[in-house]
Amino acid sequence: MPTSRAQLSKITRRLWRALGNTNCCWAKDSNDTGAGKGSLGRPLPLERAERSCRALLRTNHVAVVNIDPSGNQNMANWKSCRQIRSLAIANAIFDFSYRWTIYIAAMCRDERGAEYIKSVEISPEGIYKVERLTDAIEHYYLELRNSANPNHLVASGWIAIPDEVSMEEAQAAKLFYAAGA
Repeated sequence: MPTSRAQLSKITRRLWRALGNTNCCWAKDSNDTGAGKGSLGRPLPLERAERSCRALLRTNHVAVVNIDPSGNQNMANWKSCRQIRSLAIANAIFDFSYRWTIYIAAMCRDERGAEYIKSVEISPEGIYKVERLTDAIEHYYLELRNSANPNHLVASGWIAIPDEVSMEEAQAAKLFYAAGA
């Protein structure tokens, strides 16, 4: 896994070269018909970049994990529960809007020490950039936190996946635990 900034820059340049982007990716083809295709029926560079980023996130099973009250937030592979530290993946998450699946949970512990999770999985209508995601889920998050017994509440958090997938409670619990809940 690349760790230095130079290695990450090299990977990013390779990704853009693989996309066929040698100039600015936001420039439209001069023969653009408005149908989202270039003059030869090929997708425009920005559309290719967006599709490539979606594929990168999907194949790496990327999820954004947020845990309160610690405020810990990171990217992780939701299947293997390993933290992701890739500039290319971070750029892919921040550059485009996605349809998200969000798993919201309140981690609780009762008087006897038994741990349990109250959770809900939602898919907000529309597509969102990651920086606007908290606005879309705030209502559901606060509703779930308020429904949990305050004497039992240990932590709460959410897992946001930029794809339309469903997550089982056991997998979500493993991911929360790996992220530090």
